[in-house]
Amino acid sequence: MVSADGPRRAAACPRGRANRLKLAGGRRKVALFDAMKDIVAPAVLARRDKLGFVPPQERWLRGAVDEWRHLASASRAEEAGFLRRGTVARTLEGIPAGAVIGAPWRILNLELWLRQIGD
Repeated sequence: MVSADGPRRAAACPRGRANRLKLAGGRRKVALFDAMKDIVAPAVLARRDKLGFVPPQERWLRGAVDEWRHLASASRAEEAGFLRRGTVARTLEGIPAGAVIGAPWRILNLELWLRQIGD
């Protein structure tokens, strides 16, 4: 659902503007909700009890950390300037040591997504 251009445009927004698109008046994901207001039922958009799906990412990452190491050698996220140089390698090194899994999961997904849209 996210075009390849979306994150690049969001990253290019001046910081103040980007923040207003994400948060306003205590509302989160303002731009997304505004874009969906003519598509999604108002009752759905008004819900505040929704929780995101939490996959068993810790088990998946710890069990396959060696399979991800090739991503660190030529990181698309680092080349594009989304991450500082060495971030992917440091993240992968931290997984077996008990690093918080949320950030590694997001970093690896960003890396894989950039590889998918770039090919």
